[in-house]
Amino acid sequence: MSDARHCWKCHADYPAETVVCVRCGVNLVTGADLAPKEDAEDPGPRGLVEHIADLTPGLLRPVVWIPALLLALGGWGVIGLGVVLAQSGAVLSGLPVAALGLILYAQSVVWMITGQFWLLHSALVEFQGRHWTIFVLGVFGPGLALLLALKFLAGHAVE
Repeated sequence: MSDARHCWKCHADYPAETVVCVRCGVNLVTGADLAPKEDAEDPGPRGLVEHIADLTPGLLRPVVWIPALLLALGGWGVIGLGVVLAQSGAVLSGLPVAALGLILYAQSVVWMITGQFWLLHSALVEFQGRHWTIFVLGVFGPGLALLLALKFLAGHAVE
């Protein structure tokens, strides 16, 4: 193909009479990039669903949240088993079991935040500021709420 034109952007080859690369929009004669530029304008107010999808895309993907919910329930079950072991006197066995349950639950929170089946370690390396906030609230918030509810109920118990 001696009379070919080559796109500098996507490296596709075209016949000599081709003027514009159909893959990326480069003018093959002048070399100018004809692809539309992204506008930096504010898109205006966003809806609640778009805001949630931006923060935690896994909440809107049933392929992710169903396994994440099952893993979270399993994690809470393992945490409960660890607490039962610790309460029955096997503290050195109960603590690692409860820690394993917390790791399983944290993994499910990562899936909900990222919307993908990332391993816990990979996701924590990639997290930015807002992801860390959501992660900490997602992992420790339910446990704290449960403890506060139990404290409240214990304070109002009839003697």
